[in-house]
Amino acid sequence: MHVRRQRRARVLRRRADGGSGLGHADHEPGRRQPRTVQRRRLADRGRQRNPARRQHALPDLRNHGLPGGVPERRPGERIGGRGDLQRRVLAALSVSPGLCLRIAACWVALQALACAQVAHAGVVLANTRVVFPGDARDVTVRLSNRHAHAVLVETWVESPTVGAQVPFAPDPTLFRIDPGKGQALRLHRLPGALPKDRETLFWLNVLDVPPDPPAEADMSEMKIALRTRVKLLHRPIGLAGVPAKAPAALRWRVLDEARIEIENPTPYHVTIARIADGDGWDVQGVMVAPFDRLVVRPKTARRGGRIAFEAINDLGGRDRFESALSDATVR
Repeated sequence: MHVRRQRRARVLRRRADGGSGLGHADHEPGRRQPRTVQRRRLADRGRQRNPARRQHALPDLRNHGLPGGVPERRPGERIGGRGDLQRRVLAALSVSPGLCLRIAACWVALQALACAQVAHAGVVLANTRVVFPGDARDVTVRLSNRHAHAVLVETWVESPTVGAQVPFAPDPTLFRIDPGKGQALRLHRLPGALPKDRETLFWLNVLDVPPDPPAEADMSEMKIALRTRVKLLHRPIGLAGVPAKAPAALRWRVLDEARIEIENPTPYHVTIARIADGDGWDVQGVMVAPFDRLVVRPKTARRGGRIAFEAINDLGGRDRFESALSDATVR
């Protein structure tokens, strides 16, 4: 009993002096150890008290759950080679599970991006925009399947304003199109009040869902559903002017050296494909709503000059226009 008390007293003195109390031979009583040594010994003491913590801090790289384990370096293998890199990656993944999850997430994102670059819509609409006359009860849109396989197609109409009523219903909403075949989609007008002094914009969505790959196919394939969205314009009867001349009626004002304001005084939506800035085309893909203004930011804005732009017509083609640039102070 007396021997145990003396041993315990020596341990307590060593801890008070900055040691770990584990009887290391390199520790001298009364001499404070370097901070790195203290941290290492405190970590060792914590792992001895908690075996689970020790297992997490010092994992067994041979039993980390990855298929094949961490390969050992082969005789004559070049440091930094493919095998050495594979071994280092596997060891890093086994030590840090969080790193493993982050790398897996990045790999999935890169795969999706690579697939998106080569993917293209196989279900094609005959129109790039759909004009719904105010006195019509329904409009027909043609779809065709250019895939080499059958696809499942889902359609719906939505409003740019969240929560707004959509007085249009596609029929059918869910159907199958065989390869090389087509389908007629009818848009029905539902009860609901819409403005009579201007066009109203909606979006027609067509979702192309490919079939599941066969059982013997490569499991690394990724199935991507592609959505095509085109403008659905409700055009009341008796609007002033002609839609084809609406782009020429736009008013362009220079606000400063980096901003140009576009005013649309017509009741029609005007979609500008691109705007010429000097020798090249600068701003692309903007739409100005009826009786509204839009500010674009070209590289430069020249006061008192002229600007060229291309607008998209009802058939999906591009028409070229030119307009004068006025100063913002001139109204």
